[in-house]
Amino acid sequence: MNSNFYFEFEKKFRGSQKDVLKRLQIYDGLLAQILLNINSPKLLDIGSGRGEWMTKCSKLGFDCTGIDFNQTMSVLSQDQGMNVICDDALNTMRNFDDNSFNVISSFHMIEHLNQEYLSKLLVESKRILTSDGILIFETPSIDNLLISTNLFYLDPTHVNHINPNQLKFTLEHIGFHKTEFFYINGGPLQDSINSRITRILNGVAQDIVFIATKSSVSSLFLNSINSNWRDFLDIGISTLKAASDYDNEIVKKEELMLSRLQAQEIAIYDLRKEVLSLEKNYEIIIVLLNTLRINLLVKIIKRIKKILLKSFSKFLSLLNSILKLIPSSLIKIALSKKIILILISIVIDLLKKIKLHSFSSKIEKKYFQKVEVDQLSKKNNRFLLDYYHANLCFSENDENLDNERN
Repeated sequence: MNSNFYFEFEKKFRGSQKDVLKRLQIYDGLLAQILLNINSPKLLDIGSGRGEWMTKCSKLGFDCTGIDFNQTMSVLSQDQGMNVICDDALNTMRNFDDNSFNVISSFHMIEHLNQEYLSKLLVESKRILTSDGILIFETPSIDNLLISTNLFYLDPTHVNHINPNQLKFTLEHIGFHKTEFFYINGGPLQDSINSRITRILNGVAQDIVFIATKSSVSSLFLNSINSNWRDFLDIGISTLKAASDYDNEIVKKEELMLSRLQAQEIAIYDLRKEVLSLEKNYEIIIVLLNTLRINLLVKIIKRIKKILLKSFSKFLSLLNSILKLIPSSLIKIALSKKIILILISIVIDLLKKIKLHSFSSKIEKKYFQKVEVDQLSKKNNRFLLDYYHANLCFSENDENLDNERN
């Protein structure tokens, strides 16, 4: 690829030198720890690019050497007074003696190498590191879904997805004492709400850094009690951590919703109990009201009946008074009329239907007794008349017989 093209490409997509220097501040603690144990450490930066890392380390007291295959970038660094070799990294490293450097670093370079080349680079790195040497490699994190599926392919020279566990195994397999890797430089949504899926996609660490020690000597001083360089690293979250945070947040919300739902169910249950209680009370009230209505209706009927009885009693008294004034001969004549008897029968039936039995029985008793008396009287009179006529005829026959004898 044309060296000037890639220079412009990095300028656009990696950011300005000022931006890169700002991102590199996360290694201040690590560089300080190295300087505490090694005086004027020698540093080799593979793929030194525009020279931001070498500029930073040189100012701190490191003796820096860079290697970069890109001529435009190498010339730019050389013009700034940096010791940069424009050549293939392996070719250059093979010319260095064993134990030549205290620190070997590489920033966003190993993803440009195929696996065979990378393996050879790692072997050469171990060879030229001192016994207290440290290796620092930073590369895009394929754990970040947007990086591994999109941004990784923005750079047409990217060829190798670096798997952190595989690279750690390789480093220790070729003889490095200890290797650690850290997810760094979280995405812009790293601090957003845990229950956002976008945090999983664009909040996860964008890069990963490998820090390997060649021997127990360097492992010991990096992990001393007073070392706090890890605190300076901009540690980000992994995709699994973001997903776990998401799940935990969802579970919390589900538990909260379940708790609220249970509270609502309890409230609904209590309301149902109240409704059932009210329904029972309502039934009792309805029964009482019906009872009261019936009692009231009975009272009203009794009252009406009492009023009617009084009125009817007065009417009967008045009728009695009137009847007393009427000669009994006229009453007999009236009672002898069938129409009167029919009317009286109708009145008695009506009184029975409205349950005024006492009045109906009184009328029956009072007036129909007279009818019976009159009928009996008529019967007796008829008997007497028949008897009289029979005796009269017998007397006449006796007289005729006496006359015939005479």
